[in-house]
Amino acid sequence: GAHHGTVALPVGPLRAAPAPGDPAAGTSEGTDDDADPALRRWRRRVAVVLTLIALGAVSGLVGLWYATAGPGAYTTVPGGLVGADRAAAEEALATAGLGVSAVTEVFDAQAPVQTVVAVEPGEGGRILKEGDVELTVSKGPDLRVVPEGLVGATVEDATAALQAVGLVAVEGERTFDDVAPAGTVLTATAEPGTSLAVGSEVGLRVSDGPAPVTVLSVVGVEAGAARQQLEADGLVVEEATAFSEQYGAGVVMAQDPAPGTAGFRGDTVTITVSQGPPLVEVPNLVGQQFADARAALERLGFAVVREDVLGGFFGTVRSQDATPGSTLPKGSTITLAVV
Repeated sequence: GAHHGTVALPVGPLRAAPAPGDPAAGTSEGTDDDADPALRRWRRRVAVVLTLIALGAVSGLVGLWYATAGPGAYTTVPGGLVGADRAAAEEALATAGLGVSAVTEVFDAQAPVQTVVAVEPGEGGRILKEGDVELTVSKGPDLRVVPEGLVGATVEDATAALQAVGLVAVEGERTFDDVAPAGTVLTATAEPGTSLAVGSEVGLRVSDGPAPVTVLSVVGVEAGAARQQLEADGLVVEEATAFSEQYGAGVVMAQDPAPGTAGFRGDTVTITVSQGPPLVEVPNLVGQQFADARAALERLGFAVVREDVLGGFFGTVRSQDATPGSTLPKGSTITLAVV
């Protein structure tokens, strides 16, 4: 009981209590917290940790963006794909972590079959990692078959037939031909059934028809020689015959068409070959007076020779050297024996 009412006093210098209204007065709790160094250190540590956490979150988000949508999400299409065969190109893409989404085949007159001719995106182009590339590969030239029946057709029909299969007709300089009509295809530079790239040219040699000629004159020429001359010019020779007092037998006495006529090889020329003078029937003159007999023969175109027998005193035709009823060429000579 002796200790009742005893109060323990703090050890240390005594401080005067601040007067009411003194600016130094404040809550004893706030003053105590700010004055505690341990508490301040703890608060700083918490702030640092929170800052680091925030920075880590931001960094993670940036990294996620970089890897999924930013530059880190992309790579480039490797080079050397165009010109490579398809298998090699696909292998190169796989090595680069890329795939192939589609392969399109196109005709190409230069690139071998299954050679890559284009890529999308192009070589060196930007593409998402593990993305897909579209390849265009060659299926070789677009070949077309040369149609049948070009030779012998008109140039118009042959041209249309070539155009219908994607080929181009090229007509060369026309040439004369004795058989094929003008405008007919004589030869083609490609055989029927040959395969050519689409758009290839096929040369056509086209007939200009028979060559023009001028008909020579063969009148007065022996028939055989006349035929040779005319046929050498490509003309067809037909013969007719007729009697002629002007041209000897076997000689051309006329021709049709006339000399100097313009024509074409293959035209027909008709030559008329002389059979010599016309034949005249010899009358029976025996018993007639020579003067009458001679007049009759001369009217028929014969020449008359008189041979007197025993002086020919009576002037009567005794015989004749041409048999009555026979025929002789006009102008022939008949001898009469006169007594």
